[in-house]
Amino acid sequence: MNNLGRFYKDTERYKPAEKLLLQSLQFEQESYPNSTNVADRLNNLASLYTKQGKYSLAMEYSHKALAIFSTSNHHHRDEHVALMQNNMGSLYTKLGNLNQAEILLEAALDYRLETCQPKSLELAGVYINYYQLAFTKQDFESALEYARRCLRSAYYAFGKQNLLYAQALMAIGDVYCHTDCFSKALHCWNLAQQSLKGVVSPRHPTCVKLQGRLKMA
Repeated sequence: MNNLGRFYKDTERYKPAEKLLLQSLQFEQESYPNSTNVADRLNNLASLYTKQGKYSLAMEYSHKALAIFSTSNHHHRDEHVALMQNNMGSLYTKLGNLNQAEILLEAALDYRLETCQPKSLELAGVYINYYQLAFTKQDFESALEYARRCLRSAYYAFGKQNLLYAQALMAIGDVYCHTDCFSKALHCWNLAQQSLKGVVSPRHPTCVKLQGRLKMA
């Protein structure tokens, strides 16, 4: 049930995804209310609501997941905590709490730098959220640097055909657009579109945002 709910979430079928993920959460809570399985289900729901733009609801579920992960004896506890810190850092940026976003992203990045290879998707995931934070602050120099770090890490992890690589290209294009380098921005957006082919569906939020930028150009 959980796996099918995640599949529906990842293919943008949100209503059946929510129904299945909530049912899966209920079953886990009835059996082991404070288990990491419950935290995992909470995080899946947070991811679902994030994709739908329901950031406050996503944060509510994320806090519950973090509370369980932080007190668990699971051998991957620190990794789970870093994952939640990264996700919640991104949510806080979207909600406008930039100070709290930076605190959480700094903690997530410190952990990933200690435990990950220099070029990995885990690091790329933190870098793209740092980009979002810097971009929101209109610190375009830092935003460009973090987007480029994300691009390199994602490329060395999985090549050009992956979501984070495309998101980094789109991010670089956004910085160029806001600094009046429109030809460079369009070039990056076109590369991002090529990178997404066969990776996610046209209904994926990244694809939708990218199409909006290309139409604007």
